[in-house]
Amino acid sequence: MTIKEIIAAIIAKEGGYVNHPNDKGGPTQYGITAKSYAEYFKLHADSVTVDNIKSVTQQLAEKIYYTLYYVRPGIDLLPELIQPIMLDMSVNHGRSGSIKILQTALGKAGINVGVPDGIIGQKTLTAATEAVRQLGKHFINDLVNCRISVYEEIIKTDPRQAVFKTGWFARAESFRPQAA
Repeated sequence: MTIKEIIAAIIAKEGGYVNHPNDKGGPTQYGITAKSYAEYFKLHADSVTVDNIKSVTQQLAEKIYYTLYYVRPGIDLLPELIQPIMLDMSVNHGRSGSIKILQTALGKAGINVGVPDGIIGQKTLTAATEAVRQLGKHFINDLVNCRISVYEEIIKTDPRQAVFKTGWFARAESFRPQAA
């Protein structure tokens, strides 16, 4: 999968304009929040309006995802096999949150990277490369399982988020490798 294809799949999952009252990200267009819009354009988050969010085009969303969620956290440096799920998690869980999920999955796979810090450094890059080398597509299952655990914890902490459970779980499971 190319990065353009990965981003197109995320935009399709995120859909157009949404402003669900339980969504802590607030109004989104193609998954772009006021916070990410402000960061991309170097604005103060409070200055971003609903009209700004509604004006986000798919092309702008692609640029924001590529810059803020793929290159900036270092997902582009990870093994290609896990880049699609990592970028999707970066968008859905935040950059640091997605990397903590990766680091947790690495630990559960027996590849110690220490306490998850949400940063892709050399230790995490080496560990991710080793996990993919050793486990291949099976490592994606570890990522999916850790991601689902994070969703379960979110719902346990804030039961109002349960409204998103079916969609969240389906999104996570969509990355699980199919049996050959």
